[in-house]
Amino acid sequence: MKILVTGGAGFVGSHLVDALIKEQNDVTVIDKMEDDITYKNTAAKYIVADLRDNNAAAKHVKDFDVVFHLASDYSVLRSTEDPKFDFENNFLITFNVLDAMRKNNIKKIVFTSTSAVYGRQKEFPIKEEDVGKMMPISNYAASKLASEIYIHSFSNLYGIEGLVVRMANVVGPRSNHGIVPDLVRKIKNNPKKLEVFGNGTQKKSYIHISDCIGAILLASNKFNKFKKFDIFNIGYSEWISVSDIVSLVCREMNVKPEIFYTGSKIGWPGDVPEFLLDNSKIKSLGWKPKMATNDAIISAVNWAKKEKNL
Repeated sequence: MKILVTGGAGFVGSHLVDALIKEQNDVTVIDKMEDDITYKNTAAKYIVADLRDNNAAAKHVKDFDVVFHLASDYSVLRSTEDPKFDFENNFLITFNVLDAMRKNNIKKIVFTSTSAVYGRQKEFPIKEEDVGKMMPISNYAASKLASEIYIHSFSNLYGIEGLVVRMANVVGPRSNHGIVPDLVRKIKNNPKKLEVFGNGTQKKSYIHISDCIGAILLASNKFNKFKKFDIFNIGYSEWISVSDIVSLVCREMNVKPEIFYTGSKIGWPGDVPEFLLDNSKIKSLGWKPKMATNDAIISAVNWAKKEKNL
């Protein structure tokens, strides 16, 4: 198939490109290439373009069988300081991609969303159909949910098949953001003292990049099995506390720093302190994760501690 991957030079996107190439697909990547990109798949075609520009989207998003839409911003902190940033880098990009698909008669989109769209919940694990409970508490999450809703409306109005995958925190090789790279970076800079956001009691769901990509591909390959628009949670069925992650990172890096917690259960404005996704729906398609949460974290640490550019 002829496949477009927006944001295909990023962490999740680059692994997805590798997997799609391995399946003998013709893959094109559109990415702004603003960050220091250290990895490209030589079998893919790369286009440097800014999809915030509707004209650029209309020019490049055409003649594909399916679009995997991953281009977005990932910083909750930055979206708090500059709300327009996430509006432009998440929602506006999604609209422009959808509009180009409508104009150029592309009928399938796979969108990587986030568990953050659920906001703060009291009952776990969270099911996909718990839509009445979804109250995003960050501009980042709001932009992702707005993107989901527009995909649904374009599906209804223009016959575009839309698949949304709401991912837990993804860890593994090539990731330069999130709790594991942040902790490893801090320890590299100062192995004797370690600052940790929050109070360590936050509990969240994680998933290794390899299991994440496996779930995305499984769901996307079953377009004919589900409705014209559908949503899948992708995460492990267990969660882990921040303090346990800190312990794992310190153990794997063979350090015993003095740990300073910033004090609040909320690590930063817009932080969701607890979430656990119900993954029974993706499992019903035959998905079986290969790693447990601890193993995923350890794998991510062992990659990050060897990465010179981290």
